[in-house]
Amino acid sequence: MLRLRGQAHLQHYESRLKKVLGKADCQFALAILTNTAVNEDLGIQTLNKYRSHFSIHNENEGNGAPSVVHVMRVLQHDGYLELRDGRYRFISGLLEDWWKIRQGQKFAPCFDRQQNRSGASL
Repeated sequence: MLRLRGQAHLQHYESRLKKVLGKADCQFALAILTNTAVNEDLGIQTLNKYRSHFSIHNENEGNGAPSVVHVMRVLQHDGYLELRDGRYRFISGLLEDWWKIRQGQKFAPCFDRQQNRSGASL
């Protein structure tokens, strides 16, 4: 799967998100997926932090708040994540590992990066 043919198959997942979600919601989805891959799961509290961060960021850019319910439904429908015991987890270990390698380098949650830059919490 890590050879060229496998990479093309896995990259299809990412390109589909861009087509289905649009720019603002896709950025939100990519952040959610990367956080989930790096930390092995995603709780509701962290999801809410991302929603708050992207609502503020998108409002400043005129894009509006991300459609969290829609994004999470797409991520579940497309086979990325499932909800187990109140936490989102990758369904496929292979996809999770690939995502972590591809997107997880030097990962820091966006809401932490903003806090560190300004010295104030969101």
